[in-house]
Amino acid sequence: MVIVAANGGQQGLTKQVNDVRGVAGADMKQAGSKRSRQQGSTAIEFAVTFPMLFVLFYAILSYGMIFLVRLGLQHAAEDGARAALRYQTVTYTVGSSQQQREQQQLQARLAAAQTVALTQANWIKSGTIIPTVVAVVCPIGANTVGTDCSGYTNTTPTCGSDLGSSCQVVVTVTYSYGTAPFIPPLLPFNLLVPTTLSGQARVLVDGRSFST
Repeated sequence: MVIVAANGGQQGLTKQVNDVRGVAGADMKQAGSKRSRQQGSTAIEFAVTFPMLFVLFYAILSYGMIFLVRLGLQHAAEDGARAALRYQTVTYTVGSSQQQREQQQLQARLAAAQTVALTQANWIKSGTIIPTVVAVVCPIGANTVGTDCSGYTNTTPTCGSDLGSSCQVVVTVTYSYGTAPFIPPLLPFNLLVPTTLSGQARVLVDGRSFST
């Protein structure tokens, strides 16, 4: 009787162990299948979100560079305009009149404004594409054709001493960003990238400062 009981106990224990192993194996299979499904959903989520995040990052980088170039052009134009206020050393023509000397001084200041602006903007370039600098002068009364002296063709205006007759020097620095961008735009977002960037500054010039 003891032997039979022992055999019966061993059989029962073996059955319990087998049942536990079966349950554990089923649980492991379910866990493995669940992990596979989670990995698959993660890959799908990454494939969907990565392009959007990449485009967002690229847009931030691209427009950040555009703003940087725009501020650089504005800084160059302002420095060029300030240079037009400084008296320039000029070798005047012998026998020239006071008015002719004033015009020589004015042209020397315009040349200095262009040189300074171009020097300040010399880091803004891509290959052979560099900024262009234009420095012009016109009387204040010529604002009827625009505040940037557009349409004013006289290159040697007479500048007075009061606000109504004094002159303004306008310095414009332009860069063809669409032709030579610092960061190539992604299609079709290149339609949102400006083709031209520019900075402009103006200063008032008192005609009495030209006197020699």
